[in-house]
Amino acid sequence: MVSKVYRAALYLYPATFRREFSSEMTRDFHEAMQEAGHGRDRLVLWAGIGADLARTVVVQWLRSGLPVLLLCSTAAALAAASVAANVLPHTPFDVPATAHDRDLVTLVLLTCVVLLVIAATILFTFWFSRPMFRRHRR
Repeated sequence: MVSKVYRAALYLYPATFRREFSSEMTRDFHEAMQEAGHGRDRLVLWAGIGADLARTVVVQWLRSGLPVLLLCSTAAALAAASVAANVLPHTPFDVPATAHDRDLVTLVLLTCVVLLVIAATILFTFWFSRPMFRRHRR
């Protein structure tokens, strides 16, 4: 049970780090558990493992560059939304009077949002998977 919990905790690491080091880390964990015995020694071991896990997960994700990418993409999206809000004219939008028309406008709006999310997902998938295709061909 303890080794399953540790192996599950290894999934907090980035995939490249996990593929490279997970077998060594699991082996070291088993050796440390056998040497620790029971009682207080195990608690000290678990505290050390927890501290090491918390520290190295953060460091490895920062090394992967994903947080920087997420920060930059969020900043770009906020900047684009801010520019669009300030540049586009502010015209009032009249809500249709009848319930049927309101339902139709809501349906059109929701459909447009879903289609934009699907299109963005496809574009980002191709954009981020493109370097991986080049890497595997060589």
